[in-house]
Amino acid sequence: CCQLGVQLWTADRGLVKGNQVVLETLAAVQIQADAIAAFPLDAPSLCLTAQASRLKQLPPHSRYLLFSAASVSIAEIQGFQIDSDRPLAAQLAQAVR
Repeated sequence: CCQLGVQLWTADRGLVKGNQVVLETLAAVQIQADAIAAFPLDAPSLCLTAQASRLKQLPPHSRYLLFSAASVSIAEIQGFQIDSDRPLAAQLAQAVR
């Protein structure tokens, strides 16, 4: 039927579009990359980050996957917080906060 246009934003490459380009960009992601590109604020996003401060910048209706052991609560945005000290499968099975 219909296929969604896949887009991905990373700090070092900015916004990329298309299935193959998105997969290649994901494969090349570097942790702690320097932020060269501005974060797009015009559409809901799924943010994968270790920096809780980035979550407050997300557009409405966005979601997050936060990699942090420190407890964080962002009331305006739903998402998951991943703690490296706990089993990943159990954390992903929890309801979205």
